[in-house]
Amino acid sequence: MADAGILIVPMLVIGAVYLLHLVVALREVTGRQRRAGLMRAAADALGAPLTDRCSHVMGFAKGLPATFSLEGYVPRVEIDIPATELMVRIQPTEVPQRPAAGARFDEAMSVEGAPADVVDCLLTTEMRALLLACRPMEVSISGTTVEVVGPSAHPADVGRIIELAARLAAAVPVAVDEADRRLTEVTGSPYRPTPDATVLRAAQDRRTDEVAALLETLRDRSLAARRALVLGAVLAAFLAISLYASAG
Repeated sequence: MADAGILIVPMLVIGAVYLLHLVVALREVTGRQRRAGLMRAAADALGAPLTDRCSHVMGFAKGLPATFSLEGYVPRVEIDIPATELMVRIQPTEVPQRPAAGARFDEAMSVEGAPADVVDCLLTTEMRALLLACRPMEVSISGTTVEVVGPSAHPADVGRIIELAARLAAAVPVAVDEADRRLTEVTGSPYRPTPDATVLRAAQDRRTDEVAALLETLRDRSLAARRALVLGAVLAAFLAISLYASAG
């Protein structure tokens, strides 16, 4: 009877280890299948071929070059746009707890951007409603790229993420043109409107200053975050050394 008890313990250990390996293997298979489903959905949405074990899919969204990639299960879409000074960061202030129809954009979304007049033209009523409906996605527009990062997604969500990025990319040059149009002062004959070059030049200078100020703010914030991370690491190391010394 004692011999049987001695044998039961290692058998239980071996069984537990085998079960753990089985669970890990099952999770890996499920993860690969999920990633493959996301990549297939992206390839269909972008009209692009899908290569086995490829980490990204490249195609076109509304005629613009687009790239879909995954970080774990988090989808990222990048779309190339004509060069512009526009910089925008849009992210939800919190995970949505009520439908978009009951939410207010200014309360639900945090927006940082420059130049302000172009951002205002970009965030039309229709675009605000679309961004609310797509929460909790994050948007970044900088230079020649529109980037949308979604939450951990399912294949059914991929088309929606790509559609949002494509709509934003198509809206950027329209917003720039509309902001320029609003700045234009009509002089002379109403049949031959002439833009006031002085007004446009002053507006361009103001836009450049706004973008520079935003860049400086973002750099300062990034530097402060790195400093806080280093300080936290130093304090953690000091605490570990102190505990080790006191234990000795």
